[in-house]
Amino acid sequence: MKRIDRYSKIENKYRHTTRLRGYDYSHRGLYMITIVTANRDCLLGDISYGRMELSDYGRIVQKCLLEIPEHFPKCYVHEYVIMPNHLHVLLELIWDYTEADGKVVQKDPNVGNFLIGPSKTIGSIVRGLKVGVTKEIGYSIFQKNYYDNIIPSRERCQIVRNYIAHNVEEWIKDRFYSEESRKRSGE
Repeated sequence: MKRIDRYSKIENKYRHTTRLRGYDYSHRGLYMITIVTANRDCLLGDISYGRMELSDYGRIVQKCLLEIPEHFPKCYVHEYVIMPNHLHVLLELIWDYTEADGKVVQKDPNVGNFLIGPSKTIGSIVRGLKVGVTKEIGYSIFQKNYYDNIIPSRERCQIVRNYIAHNVEEWIKDRFYSEESRKRSGE
């Protein structure tokens, strides 16, 4: 399989965050995460006759994605779709927070109180998924960053669920779709 050419130093220098400034990504709630392959290469599979057929890489991504709750027990994977060059995941964090001296802490009766560290954030979950996939494959197939969408309501959650459920059908309209995607998906 082809090894992915990583971004140049210049591109890394100007890379910017897509995170919402000032938002605590360890808060309990629903999040839609989108992770894209490097160069938007169609490495995860092909869409043929309206169905997504996972490649070996796609199956590895699916395996690691479904293992998230084993590594992050307070995180649920509600919905997901793996597309030829990206994946969408609806995650729910169910940490239990209280305020203590102005700092956010997690209450765990077995462990006691401790400050929320970076290992309890959406970023750490995405990083864990990418590391798991990278270890299985031998090198990274993903862009360095990812997209997140904080889901504020049940109505918005239903919209996201529908979007994920129908993403394969809407592939040709997808923002990650390209002529290269089209050639590789057989459409």
